[in-house]
Order: sequence, then structure tokens, then C-alpha cells
Amino acid sequence: MDEIIQKDANGNINLDILGGTDDKVTFKDSIGLDGKENKWSSKDITDDNGKLYTEWSNSGDESLKIKVEQPISDGITN
Repeated sequence: MDEIIQKDANGNINLDILGGTDDKVTFKDSIGLDGKENKWSSKDITDDNGKLYTEWSNSGDESLKIKVEQPISDGITN
């Protein structure tokens, strides 16, 4: 599994996770220091080259976007 981290001009952090069917990424919801629940959400996107990703973001920090290349297994644990 390979990772590519980029920071855009607005200070947003973009992490791309590249891999194959044998790779797995797991996200976990949490409670922030402020006591608020930080939940992960996802949507399927396609890049300019036609490659399919699942893009994950967290309600605790909307500036962070994680793109997981498909067919990597990804999901949220409890």
C-alpha cells in the first residue's frame, strides 16, 4: 500500500492511499477534546484519469480528505 500526502494552497490536507485487493483501511469514529462526536463519511469519486476512489472526510476536521483507491477494502469500525 502506498500513500501520497499533499497540502493545497488553502492548507487542506489531502491523503491518497493506493493499493490493491489485498489491502485494507479502517476508519474509527471518535469523540474530540471538545466532547463532540467526530464521524467519518464517504462518497465515491472518479479522478481526471478515470480512476475510482472512495473519498473520506471527518466532521472533526473538514480540511482533511482521504482518498482510498478502489478496490482497497475500506470501512468504519465501531
